[in-house]
Amino acid sequence: MPEPPRTFVPAGRSRDRRRERGVALLLVMMVVVLVMIVVTALSFSAQVDLRVSTNELDGFSVHYAIRGALHAARFLLKEDGGENSHDGLLDKWAEPEQWLELDFGEDIRLKIDVVDESRKFNLYWLLKGTHTEQQHARDRLISILDVMREDTAGDLTPAEAADLAARIADYIKVRRAGKSKEYEGILLPPTRGNFLLSLQELLPFVGEFVMYDQVNDSGEKLAGLERFVTIWSDGKTNVNTADRVVLQCFFPQHERDKAERILEAREAVSDPERNPELLKPPTLGQQKQERFIGIQSLDDLVKADAISNKDKERLSAFLGTASQVFSVFVTARKQRIVQRHRLVIRRDKTALVTLLSEGRTDRRIELGEEAEDPFQDDEDGAEDAGASELNRLLRGR
Repeated sequence: MPEPPRTFVPAGRSRDRRRERGVALLLVMMVVVLVMIVVTALSFSAQVDLRVSTNELDGFSVHYAIRGALHAARFLLKEDGGENSHDGLLDKWAEPEQWLELDFGEDIRLKIDVVDESRKFNLYWLLKGTHTEQQHARDRLISILDVMREDTAGDLTPAEAADLAARIADYIKVRRAGKSKEYEGILLPPTRGNFLLSLQELLPFVGEFVMYDQVNDSGEKLAGLERFVTIWSDGKTNVNTADRVVLQCFFPQHERDKAERILEAREAVSDPERNPELLKPPTLGQQKQERFIGIQSLDDLVKADAISNKDKERLSAFLGTASQVFSVFVTARKQRIVQRHRLVIRRDKTALVTLLSEGRTDRRIELGEEAEDPFQDDEDGAEDAGASELNRLLRGR
C-alpha cells in the first residue's frame, strides 16, 4: 500500500510554532501568578478587615467593661464614706473584687485595684515650711527611694536616691512657682495653681524603670516609686494603710523599727483574738460598720508602745487615720485586647469628685510572694490597646 504523501514543513516555521507555544505557556503562567497575587492580596485584606472589626468590637466591650468597673468601685467608696470617719485595709474598698459581682461575660477578664493615696508620701511636703522642714521632707523622699527596692537587683544606692530626690524637688519647685514656661528644655503645661497634672510629669527625670513596677529578667518584682509617693492626698499619711517603706521615712535610721511596731499595732487591733472588743455586739443605736477596725488616733499607737509621746507631737502634722483621695486601677482583657485605666477620686463624706482619668500602658504587679496576677499567664499573646498600631487607630475613632 502506498504511503501517504508527507507534508513538507520548513524548519523555520517549526521553530516559530514551538516559540509561540512557549510564549503562550509563559503568558498563562504569568496570568496564573497575577491571579494568585490578587487572590492573596484580597484574602489578606479581608483578614485585616476582619481583624480590625474584631478588635474594634472587642475594644468597645473592654472599654465599657472598664467603665462599669469604675462605677462599681465608686459605689464602694461612696458607701464606705458614710460608714465611718476612718479608713483601713479591712474596708470594702480595699478588696473590691471580694464585694463586687461584675459579670461581663466569660470572654472579659477584669482586675480592680483601689489604692488609698493617703497611704503615700505627699511630694508637696518638699515645698512646705522652712528650709529645714523642706530638707527633712527631702530626706524622707531619699529614704523611700533608697529602701523601696532594697535587697533586689534594682536597689538604688544612697547617692542615686539623693540625686533623684533633688531632681524631683527642683522640678516641683520650678513648676509650682509658675515663673518659667520650660524646665531643662521641657515645656511646662499651664495648670490652675501650677500644680502637677500627674506623676507622669516626673518621667523625664526619674524614668519609667524607677517610676513604675517592673519585673526583671530573673522574674524578680521591683516596686515602682508611684506606689509610695503622691500629689493628690491632703498631706497626711494614713497609718492604717501606709506601707512599711513609707512609715520608715518618718523616723531616723536607728529608729526605723518603729515602723514595724506600727504595723504590729494596727494588726493587733484588727485581730478578734487579740482584741476582744471586736467580739462584743454593737450597743443600742450603734451600727456595726461604725466600730472601726484599726488605729483611730495616734494615741492608740502611744498606748501600744509603737511610738512615744514625743513622736506623736512631732508627727501629728504628717500622720493621720483617715483618707480622702483614692486611685482606682482597672485592667480589662478580651481575646487579644488589653486596656488599663486609672481614676483618681476625692471623697468628701459621701460626695465623689474625679480628679484624674487616664489610660495607662504600664502594669501594676502584685508584689506579694504568693499573689498571682490573673493576666500573667495569658498576656504574652495579647495586644496592649496602647501599643498596637491597629488599636491606636481604633482609639482615635
